Amino acid sequence: MPEKELNLSEAISFGWSSTKDNLWFFVVTFLIVFAINIAQGLLTSGGSFLSFLFLLAFYAASVIVGMGVLKVTLKLVDGQKPEYSDLFSSYRLFWSYFGASLLYGLMSGIGYMLLVIPGIIISLQFGLYGYLVVDKGSGAIVSLQQSSKLTNGAKWKLFGLGLLSILINIAGVLCLGIGLVVTILTTFIAWAYAYRKLLAQTNI
Repeated sequence: MPEKELNLSEAISFGWSSTKDNLWFFVVTFLIVFAINIAQGLLTSGGSFLSFLFLLAFYAASVIVGMGVLKVTLKLVDGQKPEYSDLFSSYRLFWSYFGASLLYGLMSGIGYMLLVIPGIIISLQFGLYGYLVVDKGSGAIVSLQQSSKLTNGAKWKLFGLGLLSILINIAGVLCLGIGLVVTILTTFIAWAYAYRKLLAQTNI
């Protein structure tokens, strides 16, 4: 299959400009996530059954917000204005996302245990499942199958985007850690941009 088109510098540039233009939105989003983590720490301490129930509830909330962040990045790529309600709007897709994440983690883990290279290939091949769950409402297995189709002919470019993301976030750490928030957001949006570009070239 011929290589799909994906301009890495264009993806990073878009991620950077979108982060700057929506920085206040992401600051509030960070505060929401931080509040969830603080509440989790306060309510799940101890070994009681109630603490365990709170732990499950906060885990579910974290997954839902994580899906919400994916939705926000996709809206930015689509030229739409994100809303705070987007962070919680994908709750109906929880089990699809959870199941896909579990399968993805198992496959990647086995790949890395066998040899590093198979693990990397599996991670790249199936790594866009989250966008497909949130964007298309795909089920756990279907989202992984669609990710495999989506990344076919683009793995080397996605590998390059992964390396760029690591280097950019290392630079964020070196900026006293403060820049890490900006660099993480930049790379998150860049991956959403890559997803949209590959989706436009794939029949799904």
